[in-house]
Amino acid sequence: MSKEYLLSWGKRFRAGNIAVPCRPISTLINLAGLQSIDFFSLDVEGAELQVLRTFDWAVPVKVFCIELDRGPAFDSEVRSLLSMHGYLETKAFKLGGNAVFIHGSLNGTLISRMRYCQQLLVEKRPGKCAGGLVHAAHSKIPA
Repeated sequence: MSKEYLLSWGKRFRAGNIAVPCRPISTLINLAGLQSIDFFSLDVEGAELQVLRTFDWAVPVKVFCIELDRGPAFDSEVRSLLSMHGYLETKAFKLGGNAVFIHGSLNGTLISRMRYCQQLLVEKRPGKCAGGLVHAAHSKIPA
């Protein structure tokens, strides 16, 4: 948790301190034996940059969803770090204070397939979404 977050929110909810063992995210990913990650959601109350700085970039991640709501300077550092590792921010989806980053090596139809899945979710037909999003062979999915 960032110092700013603790100062802002900690006073409201403080009931004492609890010691929690922590490890860098790269250690946790390696302990889990992950060779690749499809979707990585990161919301750690202002410590997103700290976590990303410990990331093992040798483990490919297709899509990151990261909370960015600490201000332009902080958000710019996160964007810069991800850009350095080949990620592109997509403005295709509004997810509150979250930003979505897609690795540049992904199939060019990913954005259109994600829009298609989003529409299916709105229509409450999520069952058809998995095949369209997971399998690149389904390139006939409308944009």
